[in-house]
Amino acid sequence: MSDLDLSSVPGTAEECKCCFEKTNLVDQFCQKCGFPLKGTNAEQQIFMYRRSFKKLELNGYDKKIKSAGTTLYVLAGIFMLYGLVYFFADSKSNTASAMLITYGLVAIIFLLLGAWSGKKPVASIISGMVLYISLQLISAVSDPTSLFKGIILKIIIISYLVKGLLSGLEAEKIKKQHNIE
Repeated sequence: MSDLDLSSVPGTAEECKCCFEKTNLVDQFCQKCGFPLKGTNAEQQIFMYRRSFKKLELNGYDKKIKSAGTTLYVLAGIFMLYGLVYFFADSKSNTASAMLITYGLVAIIFLLLGAWSGKKPVASIISGMVLYISLQLISAVSDPTSLFKGIILKIIIISYLVKGLLSGLEAEKIKKQHNIE
């Protein structure tokens, strides 16, 4: 008997039943997810149930986060469309090309933020919100009436971004509390 198999001995788990992380034989709880390695069957089932419930709750938050990420893509489309309309409506102006390039660059930034929202939703949504609000304020400085043009659309966009941000923060909090990746 060169290799002693301890996996069948109660309380000597080599791998966590929840996250499959390697554990030490003396650990009471998994160092990664907090699973009660030496807990009763009922305690382990309760832990798994609560973790499953939190994952379901996270799915709801993930939908809201994706909605905010989609808002970043929609903003990219709006800025590109606005740049094209401005360019073709005022193509004889010297600033038409510059405006098209400017709006195109802003659209690209929002596209990149939308792509980034899959990995870092909170950071990308905050960045998108700051960029959007900054652009609105810059526009208001040059033309104060622009602040009220399309106000309903602006409110809708900001509310989607805020809702996504709040969902992202709540999801990160739940993930951190329950060591869910």
